[in-house]
Amino acid sequence: MGISASFSSPSSVLPKAGIENKLVTTSTDPPFHMFVYPTQQDKYISHNIATKGIYEPPTTELIYKLIPNDLLGGDVKLKKHYVAVDLGSNLGYYSLLLASRGMHVISFEASPDSAWLQRSSAALNGLLLSTPTTQSTASDGGSVTIIDRGVTDKPSTGRLSRHSDSPGMTSFSAVDKFDLQKGAAGTPLDVDIQLVRAGDMLKELGIIGSSSSNNETPKIEQSHNLHLLKIDVEGFELKALKGLDLDQYKFRHILMEYFPDMLRGAGTDPPQVLLYILSHGYKFYEIVGRMGELRKIDVGDNDAKGLRDWAEMAEKMTGDGFHVNLFASVGIEDLEG
Repeated sequence: MGISASFSSPSSVLPKAGIENKLVTTSTDPPFHMFVYPTQQDKYISHNIATKGIYEPPTTELIYKLIPNDLLGGDVKLKKHYVAVDLGSNLGYYSLLLASRGMHVISFEASPDSAWLQRSSAALNGLLLSTPTTQSTASDGGSVTIIDRGVTDKPSTGRLSRHSDSPGMTSFSAVDKFDLQKGAAGTPLDVDIQLVRAGDMLKELGIIGSSSSNNETPKIEQSHNLHLLKIDVEGFELKALKGLDLDQYKFRHILMEYFPDMLRGAGTDPPQVLLYILSHGYKFYEIVGRMGELRKIDVGDNDAKGLRDWAEMAEKMTGDGFHVNLFASVGIEDLEG
């Protein structure tokens, strides 16, 4: 699939003056244009996308598998409004990937400069949408709606810290590790940033939640099909999930970064975020192999104890700085490796 001819003129969507950036084209299917940080500043996400055209190949391959069949094909008209929510979207690689394949994405990013670059990327690709419900659910085109706020369980304000070698990695957590630094005077992070409940924002945007009980599969007949939740908020995962409210917004699939040291910095006992998701009827999977195969995490007869044991063993075996992408779902046996 080639790049759409409907892209905006680059001159009309240039990033805000003062934000250093590099324009690249991904090697994804389909490819899309994306503003990233200069590779000498960002040695991780931007460097991988700029040099390889792709980020986290196994997770990218899994995303391909998760796109519903009725979203594929340029002439297909959707009967549903498939929604993905990206909590902590960084430069927007996954938001743009999902939107390029037909999903309607609500993207939350607290860092002002990362959010601006993502907004510029979405506009350049003809995917930027201020309010998702203004687009007909009969459309076969994807979209990205960007919310430049942090996410938590209790509305507040906070200041972000940033990794010196990965400007897209920012956190509200109080972590002394990983070279996280507060924003210097006059920089984009030298501001108080609003943190909101994601569930409240979705309601304001007209995204309809589910009234299903804890262990009930999300209802596919609802007007907004809550298909995928991706979450990577550097330690605030449990707070963000509680602010979203999985009882009201129960997504079919969850893709999350599990980073114990960052969770502790936010005051969370790391396995608690896994147990919270488990309590809402999800099963956990490891992403194994380059092609995004899934392997169910064996938790034995006692799901809660087994999951905690797995988390503690994985961290012990890997050591300091352990983090991994995990997948949770209410039923994907056909995708298991």
